[in-house]
Amino acid sequence: MINTPITGSALWGALSAIAGFLTDKVGVPVVRGSRPSTDLRSIFLPKLPDTSMTWSEVIKVIAFLYHEAAHILWTTHDGEALTPLERSIRGKLEDIRIELKAIGTFPAASKYLGDLVRMLTEEGMSESPKGIYFSPLSQEQTEVEVLQWYLLYRLRHDVLKQTGIAPVLASAEAAVAAKLPSGMRTRLDGLMFQITDCESTADVVSLTREIVKMIAEEKEKAEEKAKQDNDAKPPQADQQQQAAGNGDASGDGDGDSDGEQQASGQPGADEGTDDSQSASSQDPSDSGSDGGDPSGDSATDGASAGSGEDAAANAEALSRLLEMSDEDVVGDLGDMLKQAVDAVSESSNGGGTSLPNIHKLPLKQQPVDMNGIRGSINAVRTKTLNWMSSAAQSEVTHERRGMMIDPTQLYRYRLGGDIFVEETEGVDLNAAIAIVIDRSGSMSMCIVEAAKAAVATMLAFDVPGIKTQVSVFPVYDAAGDEGVAIVKRWDETSRSLASRMGSLGVQGGTPMAEAILSASATLLPRTESLKLVMVVTDGDPSDLEATHDVITKARAAGIAVTGVGIGVDPSEVFGERHAATLASIDELSSVMVRLVKSAIVHH
Repeated sequence: MINTPITGSALWGALSAIAGFLTDKVGVPVVRGSRPSTDLRSIFLPKLPDTSMTWSEVIKVIAFLYHEAAHILWTTHDGEALTPLERSIRGKLEDIRIELKAIGTFPAASKYLGDLVRMLTEEGMSESPKGIYFSPLSQEQTEVEVLQWYLLYRLRHDVLKQTGIAPVLASAEAAVAAKLPSGMRTRLDGLMFQITDCESTADVVSLTREIVKMIAEEKEKAEEKAKQDNDAKPPQADQQQQAAGNGDASGDGDGDSDGEQQASGQPGADEGTDDSQSASSQDPSDSGSDGGDPSGDSATDGASAGSGEDAAANAEALSRLLEMSDEDVVGDLGDMLKQAVDAVSESSNGGGTSLPNIHKLPLKQQPVDMNGIRGSINAVRTKTLNWMSSAAQSEVTHERRGMMIDPTQLYRYRLGGDIFVEETEGVDLNAAIAIVIDRSGSMSMCIVEAAKAAVATMLAFDVPGIKTQVSVFPVYDAAGDEGVAIVKRWDETSRSLASRMGSLGVQGGTPMAEAILSASATLLPRTESLKLVMVVTDGDPSDLEATHDVITKARAAGIAVTGVGIGVDPSEVFGERHAATLASIDELSSVMVRLVKSAIVHH
């Protein structure tokens, strides 16, 4: 399933719907960028293949969008300096916190993030994993690696309920039992699950420091335990003399030789309780996930091992954790997803149309001439809404054949009349209309008429059951990036924009394909029965082929795309059935009826 190709409008619709949902409903702009990233304000998505991707690639891209959107909504950075260990733990914990919020806020996020984790685990369990994946851990891996992967696997499984990670979690639990002191593991489990109580990034940083403080305390305990055990050990020479029955404490020098053997790791003459304690404490099976000896203090003792050698080894292991370097930091899920999206982007070979960046376009308080368009507003509202209302009603006609006879028409039977009832079900209409205004340089002579037409349409449709959005293109930022501006969002009032549209000017080229794509992306996740893009233009896009491609995909995804040509015929761009020419504002009502009728009939 994950390698099954998804093509054409289905692919475009899936990605655009998520991007549009995050941009319009959540307020997280998804904009064009050279690399996948976020600045905690917007998500930057590079150009992706728009003809064919596997489900695996689609899941990675959508999971990236949800993951980064969660960071934008709920992560804050206060600029605190963190050690590599603190940075790694904070990253793992913060990912869990923000994804837990995303899953509770956006139901689809749970599915995509869960599918991603299951997919990465299945790939990691395969014989030849590739790309990004979650792989089993081995006891040959370092304490630094084991701790980081254990945090990632355990919290995703237990807190986020991403149970697809279970196969690699088992290996992480075995590795952490073999590599880290049982007392430290017990305290770690008690602390890390407090992530469910964290309400902010600052809380996560505080929890991170508690965990690091705990590791430092366990290291000190292990060092003290090692020192105590070493001080309590009798001299090796005395042990040998006692074993030989010689009470002379001075010895004859042989004890020094044996002592050297013990210091070098060779077994001494006495194989008593110290060695048996050491053997038992090194057995991972004696250290369960709940850690330590429940009868005493050893459950919280960093030196849970019995011998000085084991305590010293524990202290060294914990020292390596505390002293980990930047090179030891295991990337978070977001880092992994950025790599994956990069790889998908590289396969696009620069083809297709990208979502444009959303820029701001300040409009001054300058209304259009309302005296000239009030008549058009009333005419559009009356004629168009009356037609839409009639289309929403069931229509009864009579046919020569059918299943139900109309008894009132039986007299027509001898004359060969139509006596069977045929009822055509009406369309339950509510609509979302995205008005897109071309403000390219070629519109300089007709931008006033375009603004009037857009305002009249917007105000005419300012009725229950119909929502409108208005965007304009092109708009440039300070760096010269060409994008679009949304000057009225779906839930904003129409009159606030009407009071500023008179200041709309012209600038730049005509990136119509990108503008239609942007409007369509905001329409896809909406629930209205009619979704309509209406472009007010002079009908001359910068890239006609790309514009045709986007229009075709939008229509295949259930969006009607129409064009209003100001003094020109835009049928070359939109097709004859979906295009109309507006010579003056007085013709707007007839133009709107034609375009809305076309959109509904071919819906």
